[in-house]
Amino acid sequence: MSSVTFETFDPTPYQRAPVLNLLKALALGRALLQVKPAGAPEAVERSAIKLERVLDEGDEAVDARREESVPVDLSGELALDGLADGLWGMLRNGLEALAGLGRHELTRLSEGHGKRSAIAQAVASAGDRAGRARALSGRLFGSEGLLFTRAPFPEQAQTMASILRVIDKHELGAEIDALLGPEILVMLRACQPLYDGMVEARMSRDARKSGDLGRVRGKVLRAIGGYANAVLTMVDEDEPGSLEMVIGALRPIEVVRGSQAGGAGGAGGAGGRGNEGEDGSEGEGVAVEGAEASG
Repeated sequence: MSSVTFETFDPTPYQRAPVLNLLKALALGRALLQVKPAGAPEAVERSAIKLERVLDEGDEAVDARREESVPVDLSGELALDGLADGLWGMLRNGLEALAGLGRHELTRLSEGHGKRSAIAQAVASAGDRAGRARALSGRLFGSEGLLFTRAPFPEQAQTMASILRVIDKHELGAEIDALLGPEILVMLRACQPLYDGMVEARMSRDARKSGDLGRVRGKVLRAIGGYANAVLTMVDEDEPGSLEMVIGALRPIEVVRGSQAGGAGGAGGAGGRGNEGEDGSEGEGVAVEGAEASG
């Protein structure tokens, strides 16, 4: 028999569930249902049914987060991003290389040659191409150059699409082909829908992230508290065995509080969160997907 009597019994420790992370709260709820008194009053049975329903919801939330936390192979996405960066680099750097041929420096090559000589004609052509490349580079890339290739994937996709629209709107494709050859623009146009699809897939994957586990945790703890308070109503001084029955039914709460006070089980001190993530999940039990990569 317990040494606790009706006069010394303090229900306070049972009236509010211990502060636990979600996984430990689920375990406590299951343990309480395992030792639920047989033939309990209707109020206790209703609280037990609600607790079991909430625990099932908690299990589903944990399972969903675990499935979302399976590592995703990003190698294909990173390879596509590298390809896009390289193609845009070919366009911009190719224009910049041509633009770097200063007219003054070029004329030194034709010194001593006639105006109709091959070198003079080559210098004149190169000077013309340099000016056209300089103007085209500024029009397409402005002062930011290739900085957009370091932005997050969605932002990079929008910038690339914008540059392609400018090329089409002002019919600059023929000028690009004349300066750098026809291959680069063809490849950029082929790359854009692939990149857009990759971004859409990433955003859709992130949108499927399950609900806030911290909210689920709070719901579980409230259900545990409601059940415990319902069980406490079974204490009846006219029924000598009722106190022992209630103490036994709520023993899992006492065990958890004892482990918190003693620092056992990784639960932290009384009222502490222990090994818990910001979402109320077990820190090492349910992983959370990392932040989105940049372009």
